[in-house]
Amino acid sequence: MSDLPWLPFVWQDATLSGRHFPHAAMFVPGTLPAVDAQGWFQFDLGAPTSVLYARAFTPQEKEGLEALQDPDHPAMFNGQSVPRLRTALHLGDTAIEPLIWLPDFGDDDALPNGGRVLGTVGADWVRGRVLVIDYPGQRLARAEQVPPDLEAQAAWAPLQVGDYGHVLMQLTVDGEPRWAVFDTGSSIFPLLTDEEQWPALSTGEVTDTLDILAWGQTQRVQGGPLAVEMRLGGRPLPVRRVYVHVDAPNAPQWTAFLRRFNMVGLMGNAPFLDGQVILDFRGGRFGMIPGGPAQEA
Repeated sequence: MSDLPWLPFVWQDATLSGRHFPHAAMFVPGTLPAVDAQGWFQFDLGAPTSVLYARAFTPQEKEGLEALQDPDHPAMFNGQSVPRLRTALHLGDTAIEPLIWLPDFGDDDALPNGGRVLGTVGADWVRGRVLVIDYPGQRLARAEQVPPDLEAQAAWAPLQVGDYGHVLMQLTVDGEPRWAVFDTGSSIFPLLTDEEQWPALSTGEVTDTLDILAWGQTQRVQGGPLAVEMRLGGRPLPVRRVYVHVDAPNAPQWTAFLRRFNMVGLMGNAPFLDGQVILDFRGGRFGMIPGGPAQEA
């Protein structure tokens, strides 16, 4: 594959409602030179902005980072005002600045290799550039343009960035163009929709129920067999199950969000684990290069 500035990532597995998911979340290594700290960061394109978890740092590191707050330019996170830090997170040869500081997030979480989880790398790292994710090779790269060899191999579909920074890709659902959020932070889901659309997208049979944790809140989702055909760039997507939140307190807002952009729902990493994806933000394109047999959960 192309000679790109690859950054490795590792998978974190999870057991949810008695089921094992080997690809529950993806993490990249990063460093914070300002306080000489290094650790792992969840790679979550569903987060428009990169954040640091205050509780994950030592008292000395925390003191050094809090001294870098920008009081004149606070940020909004989940409807609350939080500090913004004038410091950079380094990922390989690239960097992100500024960063959001979340005082109430983080604890003793660590990856199986013992590395600390210090925060989340969001969509701001790749906005306006090209992102390549090589799932079998467990690596990703930020580039300025699409390499020619990947250009020729990929099936392409329209891509856009929503009003809140979400990454949207265009699919066809039974031949009808629809948009979907591409969210690497919701890794296990082949498709997550709302209660209004679930009856039309599924057979109506509930074959799976999961309790998941999202930004500190436990949520229940249920899933069943997909009843429609889904394609991206003319190629079929290996999606066999569709999920929906059960009795979610923010269900009306979720439905309104999907309606606004004519969206069918949200997709995690699950449909793409056998190959590569290319997000060409400059060209407004989402590329998919399939590999071996599908690994969808």
